Amino acid sequence: MTRLYPRRCWLLLLAGLAGPLSAHATHHLGGHISYTALGNNQYRVRVEEYFDPASPASAARNVELVCKKNDCTSTAAGSLVAQLYLQPAAAVPPTCGGTAPYQFLVGEVTVTLPAAQWTLSVDNTNRQSGIANVAQSEMRSMYLQTVLDNTGGQANSSPRFAELELPIVPLNAAHRYSFAAYDADGDSLRYSLAAARWSLVTTPTGGTTVYPCPLDMQYLGYPAGTATDAASGQTGSYPAGQFSATFPLPSFRVSNGAATPWAALNPATGLLQLAPAQPGRYAVVVRVDEYRRLNGTAVLLGSTWREVTYFAQASPNLNPTLTATSNNAPVDFDQALTVSPGQVLSLTFAATDPDAGQAVRLSSNVASQLPGATFQPNLVTPTAQLSWTVPGTAAGGQYAFTVRATDNACPLNGSDTRTVLLRVSGRRPNATTGGRAARLLSAFPTPFTQQVTFQLLEPKAQPVLITDGLGRLVARLHSAADGRVSWQPQALPAGLYFARTPDGQQTVRLVKAE
Repeated sequence: MTRLYPRRCWLLLLAGLAGPLSAHATHHLGGHISYTALGNNQYRVRVEEYFDPASPASAARNVELVCKKNDCTSTAAGSLVAQLYLQPAAAVPPTCGGTAPYQFLVGEVTVTLPAAQWTLSVDNTNRQSGIANVAQSEMRSMYLQTVLDNTGGQANSSPRFAELELPIVPLNAAHRYSFAAYDADGDSLRYSLAAARWSLVTTPTGGTTVYPCPLDMQYLGYPAGTATDAASGQTGSYPAGQFSATFPLPSFRVSNGAATPWAALNPATGLLQLAPAQPGRYAVVVRVDEYRRLNGTAVLLGSTWREVTYFAQASPNLNPTLTATSNNAPVDFDQALTVSPGQVLSLTFAATDPDAGQAVRLSSNVASQLPGATFQPNLVTPTAQLSWTVPGTAAGGQYAFTVRATDNACPLNGSDTRTVLLRVSGRRPNATTGGRAARLLSAFPTPFTQQVTFQLLEPKAQPVLITDGLGRLVARLHSAADGRVSWQPQALPAGLYFARTPDGQQTVRLVKAE
């Protein structure tokens, strides 16, 4: 028998008796899986998901992380299944209506993965109902996966996505959303649009659950209609067409009375530009491939899929526009800025809004991406100053962070998100040069509610700085003589925090739950 359909049929029966479709326990809105190399073939795997808070199902739950060895099915020899616990962490919804449109869930587990090609997956049996671009979303699971190839014995940590909010966007206005990721190993990243996936997990009577290879979701067609360019006011018609992985929602550019399909993903930066013409919820998936040069050849070491739900809603609001300057010269967001170890990088960001009377605030995740970076918004004008002293031991390679400008329109905020790419010049620090790259350490538990503990690399007492997601200092701690640190924040809200050593070489990501 299958594990999916008996439970779904029961849910559908209950919904038919009790009321509308929204009563179904269909609640997953997206997510992704990442991993950090700990040494000796051990990896700390992190699952991040988005959950519909209106669902009657519980967000916090145990999930199965399936580690498939040299195949896409769990029946392959050497495969394993690990349990982890997902629970809500703070997510800042970009709306002002008072009700959060989603919850952000986090869970971690450590697994041992000997040299092989590994597919790490989570199968959520309740995809959100009513997704407008795929068929029978309420009858399909949401399949998340990441791939690790450590056959050569090399350690590798997956990319970490910079933007964690889901896109909630107004109709007919060009909108930018960043899938940019930071790679701690300095590997090269390439981005592409991919198909949403599902799988049919089966549990034979008295047997072992089988986690099969995933299947692509079936994409729906869309009817003919009209699109309006919010900036120019031009209106154009478009014929009926077909959604696909590379055209996941009705997005058009209007010129001379005609609307042409438009979905632009920058393969180097992960910036996705769309202009939704019809309201609805749409599944969008981006794949990130990770390459490392080994013996003069670019080798694919891993791939990560990130699925998000686009919320497209009617709104008269226009999005703000974000720009940046460096030494009074404009910054081209499509090109990486080259910096060197020891250099001080200073960037000034400014936002404008075409809607009169609206306040615009600037925010950034740079504190989580660049150890020691500061981001100081101006409380009077929509500007901000970023400063980062590139560590002398920074690994050569590409780094990325995002900056967001958000207005205060209600009920739907307008926003503009830009990705800043940095290329650190110089060779990767190694044993022969005497340097080492900054290390991202793990904390327990993640997320935490009252107390969190982590272990520094050196068994000695040393200062530890705690900052919030905006880079503001919130606490000063000292590690014990064995390098152990415990933190019990009393009056701080739920959210994302970072613990760092003063030299920026050791960073710990801390997630405080409600």
